[in-house]
Parts: sequence; structure tokens; C-alpha cells
Amino acid sequence: MSSDNNLPDWLQQLRDPQPGADAQPAPPPQPVQWETESQVEPETAPSRADELDALREIASAEPLRVEEPRRLNIPIVNQLTPFQRFVLALMLFLNVSVLGCLFLMVTEKISFVR
Repeated sequence: MSSDNNLPDWLQQLRDPQPGADAQPAPPPQPVQWETESQVEPETAPSRADELDALREIASAEPLRVEEPRRLNIPIVNQLTPFQRFVLALMLFLNVSVLGCLFLMVTEKISFVR
């Protein structure tokens, strides 16, 4: 069909037999042997009791810090009792729910009339 003169050099090199191609191919590399827990020497592996003792020392060295509950930066909300905050949150939730339903009815995504 076409002559060898039209082929690029890199394709010509792939087509020609490589020197030493008659030799045996190299054996595939062996898989890496990973160490398992059973292969680790017991002297180098720390025991669970040592780890727990180290954690207890760290925990006893630092005093416990009790942080005060964070307050909101909104002065009106800071003056409300917890029950009043709950009622305010409930009213806000109902407001968003009703407005969402109204929006769905206006856009005709839902309808209560057959």
C-alpha cells in the first residue's frame, strides 16, 4: 500500500525488530512483601496498657477547662428566656413553612383544587 519512506521515524523504529529481541524477556518483578502485625517484633510494638498509661498521664497533666456557654451578639435575643426563644423560633419556622406553601401554590407546583 504505502512505502516505508512515508512512515515517521518513531513508527519505523517500532516496526523494525529491536536488537536483542531474540533474548529471553526479563522476569516480572516480585510483589512487595508487606509486614503484618504478626511479623512485628513484640519488643518494638507498644502494649495497650502502655498506651493507656500515656493517655492517662496526658489527661491528668492538663486541667479541665470549663468554657462558658456562648451568647448571641443580638441584644434582644439575649434578654429572652429559653421559652420565649423557643416560641420565637417556632413562629419563624411556621412563617417560612406557610410562605413556602404559598409560593408552591402560586407557581402551580401543587394544587388543592381538582
